[in-house]
Amino acid sequence: MSTLRTVKTFIHQRLAVAVDEIFGLLETTISNYEEELDRQRRLLEDDRYATCCEIFINHDIKKITFQNGLPSSVEDMIKVFKQALSITTDTGLQYKDANFDDFFTLTSTSDLKDKDTLKVVHKPHKSEVNFLPPHPAGETDSSLESLRLEQVAVSRTKDNTHTINDMMSGTYSCRRREVVGQSMQVAELKERWPALFDPVQINDEFRRCNTVPLESTFISQLDRYTPKLLELFNSKRGAVGQRMKIVLVELIKDPDVVKKRDMTLRCLIEYMGESVQELISDYSRTPEDKVHEDLKAQSMRIYICQQPVAVGIIIDGTPVLTGLDNVPRACCLLLGLTCSLNLDYPPKLAETFKVFQRQRLQLKPTSKYISLKNKLLSRAEQGHSSHQTRGLRRVSGFCGVLSV
Repeated sequence: MSTLRTVKTFIHQRLAVAVDEIFGLLETTISNYEEELDRQRRLLEDDRYATCCEIFINHDIKKITFQNGLPSSVEDMIKVFKQALSITTDTGLQYKDANFDDFFTLTSTSDLKDKDTLKVVHKPHKSEVNFLPPHPAGETDSSLESLRLEQVAVSRTKDNTHTINDMMSGTYSCRRREVVGQSMQVAELKERWPALFDPVQINDEFRRCNTVPLESTFISQLDRYTPKLLELFNSKRGAVGQRMKIVLVELIKDPDVVKKRDMTLRCLIEYMGESVQELISDYSRTPEDKVHEDLKAQSMRIYICQQPVAVGIIIDGTPVLTGLDNVPRACCLLLGLTCSLNLDYPPKLAETFKVFQRQRLQLKPTSKYISLKNKLLSRAEQGHSSHQTRGLRRVSGFCGVLSV
């Protein structure tokens, strides 16, 4: 009888333990379910305010999600985009209207809905008087498209410079609408407008847009201010000064004028706190086709091959110019292409490009630009007293080292 009681007591004890374990597991399961429900509820609350937008910028497509809803104004939205996308130039926004299947200027964020498509558009610089001109009198989209197709055919022939120039001038308004208003890849633009990637037409297109000659101004201003810049670079101390001195040693070996321009531009990039390697890639004994393959992932790059010598420009991984004479000319033509193709300056080279264009663009000076200008003014003041006033005027008129 005592054995039966013992078994019964043991079973009751085990059942009690099992019940406690079951209720413990049940409580844990219920608690986990409640936490998951709370999490899902919070996500639903967040989704109620979150807005996702597709962004076209230059030739890329990005996605941005506003977790707390859209900014209250277009200006605030532009600030968010400029920070998130590393945009360095003045921009505006356009949105795609589903009813018209076209882009319109965004004037209020209340016009936007979740998953809408936006386009970042560059505002014209003050000197770009022909940034987006109307079609010539009597011309239509259709007639200019016919002229574009004819221009593509003519570009394949020889001795066509005069004819191509007339056609490019006639189709300028059509081309600017494509470059500014559409998000085409550089490779596609090169296919549609092959002449636009010729040095002669880069110069002409720059003049059409800005009424300023490109190469002659760039090179003359570079030569004019090189002596003062070299003095400034030689006086630089610290790590940057050491890097510039290594570059300037090349001038002792080869004082050629083209070499001097090359070294001055490289030192200028370093002086502005940026990296030469972000703009110029040097190769030795590497075939040019291998260089093109190596730079496919680069958005903007000048390359120079040694033995044999070859200089060219890569944009969006596409070789857009080859067979150039030297790096200074490549820098100049790249500056022209940023205008012709309406491209942003590379974020890691923004200060350098702004210095290149300072006077022409009449933009608000950056702190680095002001520092450089003050240093040049200081050196001008150290000149002969009889020429002091004249020297100050010349350096003040520089307004950016390379006043293109």
